[in-house]
Amino acid sequence: MNQPIIMQASQLDRLQSVSRYLSREGTGWELLSVMLGMLAVAALTVMLYKLDKRRRRQDLREPGKLFRRLQSQLDLPLRQRDMLRRLAADLRLENPTVLLLGRSVFESHAERWIQSHRRVREVDHENIAALAALLFPPV
Repeated sequence: MNQPIIMQASQLDRLQSVSRYLSREGTGWELLSVMLGMLAVAALTVMLYKLDKRRRRQDLREPGKLFRRLQSQLDLPLRQRDMLRRLAADLRLENPTVLLLGRSVFESHAERWIQSHRRVREVDHENIAALAALLFPPV
């Protein structure tokens, strides 16, 4: 039996000796609190990631929310933002985000909107033109 004493001790004895060492040195609770803190931060990070992922999926299922979110990210001036909302609302588009797909799609919907109104003011034409220029600048 030339094995070191530590090899002869049972696992429980080893754990108890480590526990006694850590508590004697005063680092046991500190180590435990650091580990618990790291675990809490990791759990919080995972939870926030899942909530954000769920919110993004819901935006895709709710076209109105997606449209409003994209609209806020475009950072349009107030008149053009209002014009974009009016176009989407008056045309009763199932998914108003189609207005943002490309210039030709936007212009065809804008033309449809103009034709559906009896009196379109010059300001509306100007707002539509400015909106198209902001959304789809020439390359």
